Amino acid sequence: MRASRPANILLLGAGHAHLEVARRGCEFAAAGHSLTLIDPGAFWYSGMATGMLGGAWGAEADRLDPAPLIRRAGGRFVAGAAAAIDRAAKTVTLESGETLPYDFLSLNIGSVTAAPFALDAPGVWPVKPIENLYRLRAALEAGEGAADILVIGGGAAGCECAANLLALARRTGRDLRVTLASSAPRLLEDWPPDAARAMAAFLTRHGATLRLNAPVADLAPGAARLQSGETLPFTHALIATGLKVPPLIESFILRSPGLPGRHEGLPQDPRAGLTVTETLQSPEDPAIFAAGDCAAIAGHSRPNLGVFGVRAAPTLARNLLAAANGQPLRRYRPQPLWFSALDLGNGSALARYGPLWAKGRAMQWLKRWLDERFMRRYR
Repeated sequence: MRASRPANILLLGAGHAHLEVARRGCEFAAAGHSLTLIDPGAFWYSGMATGMLGGAWGAEADRLDPAPLIRRAGGRFVAGAAAAIDRAAKTVTLESGETLPYDFLSLNIGSVTAAPFALDAPGVWPVKPIENLYRLRAALEAGEGAADILVIGGGAAGCECAANLLALARRTGRDLRVTLASSAPRLLEDWPPDAARAMAAFLTRHGATLRLNAPVADLAPGAARLQSGETLPFTHALIATGLKVPPLIESFILRSPGLPGRHEGLPQDPRAGLTVTETLQSPEDPAIFAAGDCAAIAGHSRPNLGVFGVRAAPTLARNLLAAANGQPLRRYRPQPLWFSALDLGNGSALARYGPLWAKGRAMQWLKRWLDERFMRRYR
């Protein structure tokens, strides 16, 4: 079915959900619409990032170029990052100064590392952008002698990174002394307690030092100061203290109240992401959609995991096309349970599905199969 009026649709960010929209670009072209993907130019897959850090595979296995994907489907790719969104003028301004108009805009730009301290000290590596993990690995492989690696954060990302730093030490033969510091009383606070104990036992058995109930107050070159006043030395510090929306989304939300059409029933929280309904459409502006870490689906609390962007992708693609065609939208409801697996760097993984958990090589095989299937779909 061809639309009565061609629509100009901008996809801002090559996140999990937008890769699927781009793959279906031929559907938009067949309906007479223009589909443009805006991104700096490389998608780094979070599911395989820690294995890359540990040296199990190179950067090319974890990275793909989104440009051929959308061009092959009849769309357009623009290399760049957005500096501002003007809802009133319906334009996106890039950091280059170029301004692109839109009829419909979809946001899928992920998240950035959140921390209660500055992240600009030498030797400090936030886990996002994911490219930092490859750069840290390269720095460690190029170095010599002993190095003190401080991982700050005891959640899934911190634990998985610590395990793979230990794996990198085994692969390279370097003396990498890994310390994991967490403000929480135990690792993996949102996992089953027995799974958390299994992770703690694994890390300590392979040489990591755990510092629990040890919140970091600030960072200085080569040292982290705990709130207790104690300092922890480091050659490199990997920051895995949580995620937040990118500054672009936060500033966009803060500017939104001054524009007409504000939906008072769903107040925006700049820290949580752009509020959307179950149709993934903004209740304030029907021309704007969002998915993944930069979106907050009203009525559904969920962690920042790529699986939600993957699951939301078909609904987002269908609803963007439906909106452009003037058709009804469908609803997406995040699943209450999901599979998560943490690569331990030794051929095994710690996995969970709701309250159930397991550890072993079978879990790593399943994780690799799911990850490689995802990457093959978009290469």
